[in-house]
Amino acid sequence: MTQRQKIIVLSISSFLLLVLGVFIYLLLNRKTTGTPQDTSTNTSGDQTTQIDTSPPSEVVFTQETENPVSVSTYRNNVLYFIDEAGALWEKQMGETTALLPSASSTESSSMGTPVRIGTFTVQDANAMFSSPNGTLLVGEGAVSAQKKFSLINPKTNSTALLPQGVREARFLSDAELVYYKDSFATTGIFIYDIAKKKERLIKSLSPLDIHIRLINKNLLMIAEKPTNGFTNLILSLNLQTKELKDYFSNFLGASLSVVGENRVLAFVQNPKDEDLNNLYNLVLLNESGKITHTLNITTIPEKCTIDNRGTYLYCAVPMEWSKNMPGLNLPDDYYKQATDFTEKIYRIDLITFTADEITPNARIEDAIFPSVSEDNSRLYFKNRKDGYIYSLVLPLAQ
Repeated sequence: MTQRQKIIVLSISSFLLLVLGVFIYLLLNRKTTGTPQDTSTNTSGDQTTQIDTSPPSEVVFTQETENPVSVSTYRNNVLYFIDEAGALWEKQMGETTALLPSASSTESSSMGTPVRIGTFTVQDANAMFSSPNGTLLVGEGAVSAQKKFSLINPKTNSTALLPQGVREARFLSDAELVYYKDSFATTGIFIYDIAKKKERLIKSLSPLDIHIRLINKNLLMIAEKPTNGFTNLILSLNLQTKELKDYFSNFLGASLSVVGENRVLAFVQNPKDEDLNNLYNLVLLNESGKITHTLNITTIPEKCTIDNRGTYLYCAVPMEWSKNMPGLNLPDDYYKQATDFTEKIYRIDLITFTADEITPNARIEDAIFPSVSEDNSRLYFKNRKDGYIYSLVLPLAQ
């Protein structure tokens, strides 16, 4: 064999050894993907969600408040909250670079010290919302018939009480509110001009114990409060045409929450469950009230929120949840705080509708008021058991 032939043989051998080494490395380090659980199809023909059981990673929560909180809201990188003594606070929150799915967070998100807004107190706070410019809408009063709502400007520490009889209210914009008012003169849905302090009637209604939610800027959902075993009245009102019509019906104990524009989550009893044996589903509705997907997780809709891109839904899902829970009267028991849950966080892809657990090594206690930061890097929520606000660094999308 000539010298040239020896060199050629040696080169080929080296190349083959390199290829073999790369193959063995990839074989030993390949990722194992989760096996989706079986899914069932809703009788309405909607799609179902698959659960991804990927390998766990470490998760760390950060406590964001020093004292228990009644209500909170998050807007423009500011966390607003009212403590149990009735004081209103704001806390500046910084943006956080989201971590890879396999990484974990040990850093604190405490970018600022809570600062009290004004010297006033809010008794029995039960709701808090923020307009785009940061004006706060606060509801107070433990009894529905005695509720009242106020507007609070954190920049000027000023407060303004809404008209008497307002039971439910939401921001339409920085300039307007929509609310349900129950009064001796007229009961119905009104739009309120904040600067002029004037209201105009959109639709008269009979006195009801209801929730209102904006499906989009022109469409309002009006839902009678749910009760296990009974169908509740759920309507939609077009604020421009004033057309009132059925939105979602024929389901028992339906509890609904708007999680994004034209996206509504509904927690319902399966109408096929003739024994009313607590068989529940969590479904996604469109602006017409049509079921588009049945999710393969089950939780109370208020435990879910959507990111700012509208691509992921984050939900706190009870660990001990069973579709058949004898003795548990839902959703009544939950809203009356007669029961609570230990939970884990799931992320649902709103394009593929696959779901994966993002807190496999951590558990939370009854999360409410969830919200996602502007840069989609953190999830904020209140622990209903201890009353504190916590945050979780969210993984990047793969």
